[in-house]
Amino acid sequence: MAFFKTLFTKPTKSKITTKHSRHPPPSLLDIPEILDLIYSYLDDFTIRNHTALVSRQWCCVSQNRLLRSVVYDSTWTKSRQDAAVAASSSSSIVGAGRLLFSISVIHTYTERNFIIDYKEDVRTILSTIQKEYRRQAEQMRQEEPPATKDKQRTSKTFYKFSPLKELHLDISTNYSRHALDAYLVPINTLTTLVLTCRHKESGCKTTASLSNIFQSCPALEFFEARTPTLGLDLTWTPLTPEQQKPFPLRSFIIANAFIKQDSMENLLLFTPRIKVLQLIGMSSSNQVGYNWTRLATILNALPIVLDKVQFSTQEQQLPRQVQQQLFQICPGLSEWHLWAPNTTKSLLKDMALHTHRLTTLVLYSSSKRAGGYNAQSELTKATTILHHLLSTSDNLVHLKTLKTAALLQDLDIHRRRGYIHLLNQNKDIFLSYRSEGPKSFAVWRCRGLQTLHLEVHGAWENSLEGSVQSRIVFGYVSKVFPVLEELSLTMPSEGSIGGRGGSYEPRFRFELEGGLCLLSRLKYLQRLEVRCGDMERLMAGIKEVSLNWMIPAGHNNKFRKKRKKEVEKWRKRRDKEEALEAFRSQCQKDQEHVARIKTSNGSRDAELLGQLQYLGLLQDVVKVVEEMDSTSYCPLPCLEGLAIRRIYFVHPREEIKFSPPLKPERKFIW
Repeated sequence: MAFFKTLFTKPTKSKITTKHSRHPPPSLLDIPEILDLIYSYLDDFTIRNHTALVSRQWCCVSQNRLLRSVVYDSTWTKSRQDAAVAASSSSSIVGAGRLLFSISVIHTYTERNFIIDYKEDVRTILSTIQKEYRRQAEQMRQEEPPATKDKQRTSKTFYKFSPLKELHLDISTNYSRHALDAYLVPINTLTTLVLTCRHKESGCKTTASLSNIFQSCPALEFFEARTPTLGLDLTWTPLTPEQQKPFPLRSFIIANAFIKQDSMENLLLFTPRIKVLQLIGMSSSNQVGYNWTRLATILNALPIVLDKVQFSTQEQQLPRQVQQQLFQICPGLSEWHLWAPNTTKSLLKDMALHTHRLTTLVLYSSSKRAGGYNAQSELTKATTILHHLLSTSDNLVHLKTLKTAALLQDLDIHRRRGYIHLLNQNKDIFLSYRSEGPKSFAVWRCRGLQTLHLEVHGAWENSLEGSVQSRIVFGYVSKVFPVLEELSLTMPSEGSIGGRGGSYEPRFRFELEGGLCLLSRLKYLQRLEVRCGDMERLMAGIKEVSLNWMIPAGHNNKFRKKRKKEVEKWRKRRDKEEALEAFRSQCQKDQEHVARIKTSNGSRDAELLGQLQYLGLLQDVVKVVEEMDSTSYCPLPCLEGLAIRRIYFVHPREEIKFSPPLKPERKFIW
């Protein structure tokens, strides 16, 4: 009976108690994996100046993405050479994630054949850094308490030492048979290697063994080797699958170099993870050249998926059927990488059919060759096609990165570059540029550009040496591309005049009247490079007041008065410009030309064209100087890197050094 009584009795309700944690559940933004994914969409500037400052955890997650950079420059004096090499074991050098070596090889053609290549300095620094890093890492591991080894580790400082991940080796040489791979030592942590070779004389040959490089750097994922001139020979020893495991290589870019096609095809057998393959302006050792059809067929057969692929050679045109094969390899394009001799309207139409949203456009050419050869005709056709495309196409509205060449006359929408001859009669200056058709004058439509690398070429009838021409370039860029974050403006080392064998040295004018201060309008600019020819010689006589507007120290009352005094010296030249403008306005043809410019891209460009009305005039500079010297004006608030005399970025206050000694001090720059 008791059994049935317990069987049909309702069970008593028991209270379920849950232990509540004192800590709230973690937010999604506290999970390191999610943070790391978010950071992959941000640039270094945003991470360094904003997200890393939110909390200690966000700061720690940022450290793997922010690499501390250290530069070694061979132009530093011998007096501190030993100290610089010894500094490689100091705490300030160990842990740098990125190293850049700028080496100028000295070779004197004497009986002793004297050569200084700084090879031992580079190898010693790399070896010492690797050794010291391993020692400190082992020391930290031993000093860490056992109870904390399984917990999340945090750093005491923002920049804790980390393994060397990126190496940039930039070498200028006049010495043949120079081996770039001889500078390297085994580096197991290196993931990015960029080799740049600049030949000072024609006929120089530089070599690099890819076999030695990939064996010394087994973790290499990004490899790039390029030279502005021909003469870089890459070698590869063929391997079998039994001899070598696959490499982790993801990006392989070479420009103006030579490598045997059989070697290239064998290397691809060991790169199953490769995503980017760009062979740009390749040179061949025979008249047959490269068999791109065979290489494209091999790429289709290999178990790889490419995001970017490009083939081009110096001596031969890329067949259309090969280009169609490349479209099959990469069906959805978001980037256009063009070789100037191959750039045609039909090619761009074909590429547009395979493009969903174009974000990057890069034009490569062989305009820079040893001996000062400037292939102006090679660029003219390509730049004319791209200028029309950039001015009219809706596909380029969303462009974020543009690296190309441009003709000065395409930027000079008001035809004022002739104002260099202010001593001539008004009529002579105007008529010399009156015959140009108005259809060529239009403004580029890619207003959202964040990165712009522009090489400016001039027409044969002018020498690109006047301050008005610099003002045209700086003024055009500052108004048409207001959200730029990285800007590089260059000119070819030598240009031709009229195609009759004459030559000149194109240059930007860095005096205040040259209009470099017009770039102060770019409030988002982070990195700025302006280079042309022998910068040390061209910058020798530049006054401090012409450049120090980029840094806060140049905005005290002393320098404001100096800039005002400099502007007052232009009074007569400004009067001359006003007379020229008045004379131009009387010409009916010129008035029609201006009207056609205003209606070429529709009413949306009316405001921009109004801002460009003073393009090239001294009045444009005067207006900016007055704004700059107002108490509330902060020019270039985001600028972190500047490259004028150097080929690498340094802090603006480091680059703005006036009347430098013949042998500047040798030191490391962060």
